[in-house]
Amino acid sequence: MIFRSFFSFLFVFIALFDPQIPFFLNGVGLSIFFVLLFLLKVTVTKFKFSLDSVFYIVSIYFFAVFFFSLLRVLVLGDNFEFLLSILRGWLTFVSCYFVYYFFLDKNKVVFFLTLCFVVNSVINFSVASNPVLFPMIELFKGENLSSELGYNPFRNSYLSMSGYYTIGTAYGIFSMLLGYTLVKERASFTRMAAFFTVGFSAVIAARTASLAVVAILGYFLSKRLVFIVFSLLMVYAGIYLLSEIDSLQVYKNWVLEGGDKSYIIDVVDAIWIDTSGLNLLYGTGYVNNGLFAYTDSGFLKELLFGGIPYLLLKISLLGIIYFVFKVDKIFSFLLLLVVLVFNFKGQFIFNSSHGMAVFYFIVFYFKSISEGFVGKGFDDYSSDN
Repeated sequence: MIFRSFFSFLFVFIALFDPQIPFFLNGVGLSIFFVLLFLLKVTVTKFKFSLDSVFYIVSIYFFAVFFFSLLRVLVLGDNFEFLLSILRGWLTFVSCYFVYYFFLDKNKVVFFLTLCFVVNSVINFSVASNPVLFPMIELFKGENLSSELGYNPFRNSYLSMSGYYTIGTAYGIFSMLLGYTLVKERASFTRMAAFFTVGFSAVIAARTASLAVVAILGYFLSKRLVFIVFSLLMVYAGIYLLSEIDSLQVYKNWVLEGGDKSYIIDVVDAIWIDTSGLNLLYGTGYVNNGLFAYTDSGFLKELLFGGIPYLLLKISLLGIIYFVFKVDKIFSFLLLLVVLVFNFKGQFIFNSSHGMAVFYFIVFYFKSISEGFVGKGFDDYSSDN
């Protein structure tokens, strides 16, 4: 039982955070080995399995995006890295799918997801508070712009290959699922403590992720009074930690930025696209090549690359929610809204490997619920052992 639980935790952690393979090409994570391991199992043991509609729908979606992008690159285009990002996005989906359906007991999914996020939070705060420990995780982080742009030890010490924005959005998205289970299942102290840890870590990693936390706290307000009180206590505790703990003073100074505007406001101010000709319809095939002001905005990058058709094609992935999210319309709407905001700030939809990994697990989890399964949470599974 312990052996199986350890490997379940390990597989979920790899699918969520995809640590860098040490001494390998930068950007190649452990999740690709997991996919190869599954294919090996199928080949050697003749493991029989069946794929459901979600796998086929999402895979067809990725094929359509890849085909469109390939045509755009071949016809007076550039930015071949778009093709690689699509391939990596599909591999993220496949690894999450295999973990959920073939290596994870479905009634323990919330427990293992929570455990992975809490453990990575502990790693982050421990390493950030004791920089001497950083070399221990550096091999699994790879190289990313977080080391140069917006660097802060409390947002850059997670055991993950990706940068702080991807990590922050993943924590933000998962805080919504964890908050949902708080409302729908049982509001225990263990769950509340885990929710606070995940929510606080989301804000630590990326301020934009606070929108997800605010969204789920707003969801609380439509429920029982106890959740309103819990929301107020959580906000107060977060402010207290930032104000009183010395090791977080660096982060406090970063989050305030001396009164400067937040980056998302800078994104809005910088948005500009040449609407002459057919740029909006076909795009230019180029992004951040000097023709336009540099931008991280996902929507603007997608317009520049492939025009309105490419933008609509990427957003269409969210339509899957309407096929499988049949449990709570309010929660589904809030999650859709948060994902769109994340994509506005930076390329999130299938580009954010960690955030989309959580998104896929939520899709699978809600699909299981819609089929008559009600999952366990963090404290429920703990009490069984």
